[in-house]
Amino acid sequence: MRLLKNIFFVFIFVIVGLYLGGKHGIYLTENNIVDLGATAGNLLYPLFWLIMAVVGGILSGLTGLIIVIILSRFHKPNKDKRLNNNYKKGAEFKPWGMEQNQFCMLLHLSQFASLLIPLAGIVLPIAMWASNKGQSELVDKQGKNILNWLISCLIYLVISSILSFILIGIPLLIILGICSLIFTITGAIKANDGSVYTYPLTMTFIR
Repeated sequence: MRLLKNIFFVFIFVIVGLYLGGKHGIYLTENNIVDLGATAGNLLYPLFWLIMAVVGGILSGLTGLIIVIILSRFHKPNKDKRLNNNYKKGAEFKPWGMEQNQFCMLLHLSQFASLLIPLAGIVLPIAMWASNKGQSELVDKQGKNILNWLISCLIYLVISSILSFILIGIPLLIILGICSLIFTITGAIKANDGSVYTYPLTMTFIR
């Protein structure tokens, strides 16, 4: 139940950010603070509004995620729950009915869920990690590495989106997409072999 509340909390932040970002983009163009040109403007204005909405949603969602992480550090389960959540390092623990290596592999690959459902590639890995991190040290380490990469990737995405107005950000977005694809597949392969893979270019927020 607590996990669902956290996911809903972040989702609300994303929706609010999308709305405020889009409204801010409209305000900038309607008041001529941003002038995209009379000819190209008809085509670029909707794109500008969309980018502003996406940037707003990402920044707001990232803020909500950071708040959830900070608050979770102050949440202390009762003694009985702590005893039940001791790491089960043996092979008897099977997260979601799967072997730990297979689960960790899917944990990495779950980032691709955004290709089917928006934001699912963020929500699903967090849900998989949070529901099993207290029972498996391997899952906990893999999940933290993935979460650190997701936060780092969101930051890179915001920077690249802003720079796209001067064309520099467009190749950066392409490079970011390629790196995300390679890193995720590499992490999945390593996880299937029982290894913990740290994504390159990752900033550490959760230890």
